Amino acid sequence: MSEPPRHLHNFLVGAAAGLAAGDLLLGLNPALLEPALAARLLGGLGLLGLLLFGPAAVRRSEGVPGRRGWLLSGAAALAFGLFVESQRELNYLFIGNGTRRLLVAASAVSFALSFVCLVAALLRPGPRAARVVAAAGAILFGMVPLVGRQAVERERLAASTVLPRASSRGLLVIGLEGASWELLTAGASDGSLPTIARLLQEGVAGPLGTLTPYSRTSTWISAATGKRPSKHGIVSGRRFDTPLGSLTLLPRFRHGEPLEKLPFSTTVPLDDEGRRSLTFWEILAARGHEVSVLGWPAAAARLRVEAVGLDPLLVASLEPRGLLSDDRGRAGAPAGAARDLSVVGAALAALPAGPGSVSALVMTGLEEPARVYGPSARPSGYWGSTGRAADVRAKALLGYYRLVDRLVGQLWERVGKDRTVCLFSPVGYGSPPTRDAVVRFAMGREPEAAPDPKHSGFVILTGSGIRAGARLTSANLFDLAPTLLALAGEPVARDFDGRVLAEAFDERFAENTSIPIIITFEPGGPQ
Repeated sequence: MSEPPRHLHNFLVGAAAGLAAGDLLLGLNPALLEPALAARLLGGLGLLGLLLFGPAAVRRSEGVPGRRGWLLSGAAALAFGLFVESQRELNYLFIGNGTRRLLVAASAVSFALSFVCLVAALLRPGPRAARVVAAAGAILFGMVPLVGRQAVERERLAASTVLPRASSRGLLVIGLEGASWELLTAGASDGSLPTIARLLQEGVAGPLGTLTPYSRTSTWISAATGKRPSKHGIVSGRRFDTPLGSLTLLPRFRHGEPLEKLPFSTTVPLDDEGRRSLTFWEILAARGHEVSVLGWPAAAARLRVEAVGLDPLLVASLEPRGLLSDDRGRAGAPAGAARDLSVVGAALAALPAGPGSVSALVMTGLEEPARVYGPSARPSGYWGSTGRAADVRAKALLGYYRLVDRLVGQLWERVGKDRTVCLFSPVGYGSPPTRDAVVRFAMGREPEAAPDPKHSGFVILTGSGIRAGARLTSANLFDLAPTLLALAGEPVARDFDGRVLAEAFDERFAENTSIPIIITFEPGGPQ
């Protein structure tokens, strides 16, 4: 009989590494667990790993791995297992139980192989043992997808149309993108933002725990549905179409932006595509409320307008004299102001006026000014120098906050008097993750603000049924939808991931209102 190739174990190690990478991607992308798609991804990555390890196998002069080789292999397996486990914890709210089990199995195989390699480094077995260990790794990683499963298609179970209803009240929901709770409260304290100060005085407010890790599309949809991404189905704002399959989630560090590009792939924007859960306004519309929604990221009508014809005094406040032309171009404050003015104007023009009507709108124009000018407003929280014209940048950012304050005031005065008003931001803008900040500092770039889960969002509730001058201490992003439904006189479903912020209700509302609990609003059954 012919003897096996002396370096066969190196090829097997390469195949095992490719299959392990495939297991990780399958765990983050449960849509690929269909047998044909999973085989395509695993087969392609396994072959790629084999080819990448091929040159190393040919160059080796010996067929027996030494102690150093065993130790390096064990360390690599251990590091991969820890990384897989970190991805399971990081994306816990984005993936279901089936793929969580898959990631647990992949990390368990990695830890077992690491232990075997450590023992082999002590015993120094022959080439046959190396081939057996490498082959076992490839086989086990190839079998890992068997422990995962796709979500079972639920039987259609229509929610009852005869549901109890409490006293109804109108709602005005205003979302802000790019706002900072610290800067907002500071402006309210020093008199720069009089409308915000009044809202804080007459209502309840506090930080709003956000989604981890941060994903813009997923965060706004979670706020609208009251459910985590693994339920509502929007786990990313883009999809990578690769030769081996379509990927929506990729491995990432705990604090850092997701990858925007992937080699050898086509990036496809997703927005609301694939959403499985109803938003609060869809539930309210189905229950007979008049509803209008404008500008909600990834879920509602958006206006695209040009920054022409703006009031010169407004432009001067957004771009004060002395502001660098580069800063003007990056922040794009006039364009953002034009969008926000259009959203507010459209909301005022088409606002439903019936009893129990609901209006929701989101102003997104503050996002880019907050990113560019934010470090100048709080320089102590950032790495590096904020550069020239820091005072002018801080003034420009304050100018936009004042615009937002004025627009919120207009909405409140004209349509919010007899309604419950909810002003919120799902995530705060502040210093970026340490890794990103260090990279920018090392490259000599000026710091920029960024959305990050460590910067809480905020929520302010005021008006009918709300206490005055109280502070919320444990509000979460998922609490918005059930709280708004309760305020509108509707039941709350058990499959929400949030709770009703009952501590925000005044005594009269709390004593006279009973909030019915139902199983679900979803036509496909509870999630």
